[in-house]
Amino acid sequence: MENLVGFLLFIIIIGGLMLLFSVYTRFLAKLSSKQLKKRLESGKIDDAKLVKLYNTYKKQKDNKLMAFLLSGIFYKSYLKIPEAAYNLYEQEMIKRNLPLQ
Repeated sequence: MENLVGFLLFIIIIGGLMLLFSVYTRFLAKLSSKQLKKRLESGKIDDAKLVKLYNTYKKQKDNKLMAFLLSGIFYKSYLKIPEAAYNLYEQEMIKRNLPLQ
């Protein structure tokens, strides 16, 4: 009986840690997107750097192996970070009339 209670407690603790990690990953995604949006709106990124960052995030947005290595079973929520950045860079490139590659 004690083994069952210990096992259930272990499962609850692991589940709680996984939930906290999921919330932390979502927080990082939102924070990163807000910072990037402010940076793009301020115009601190020139066109050449914008194209380079766009191409970098274009490659990273679908890299499931790296996402799995960094965040485990929450790799899908981690993939939202480069996807959001890619979308912001893409919108800025369209706004500046730069060619999408």
